[in-house]
Amino acid sequence: MVSDEYSFNKILNKIIEKSSFTKRNVEIMLSKSHRQLQISSGAYYRQKSQIKQKTESIIYSLVLLQALNMLSKESLYSMEQMSESVSVILDSDVSEESDIMRLLDEIVKRSVVM
Repeated sequence: MVSDEYSFNKILNKIIEKSSFTKRNVEIMLSKSHRQLQISSGAYYRQKSQIKQKTESIIYSLVLLQALNMLSKESLYSMEQMSESVSVILDSDVSEESDIMRLLDEIVKRSVVM
């Protein structure tokens, strides 16, 4: 199974649960070919296209929210910092995933100004 190959840890699974993407979407994003996933090439490329459209939609949504002052001024910078931190965390063996997720949740909640 691909999820074993990509070894999703607890933190990544929690982030996926809270995102607009499914675990399968992430597996497809990370795969190099449909053969890795054991699906037809048509299904693979259709899903890749759908994921690309969803990603573009998310970026437009962020631009819109920022333009409407629905995100704090620092939110995009905070997101970049969070992403970098999560990348480091995912490369390490972390035992306190609940503390990390609480911190991420708090940063995300502070970013939204409504």
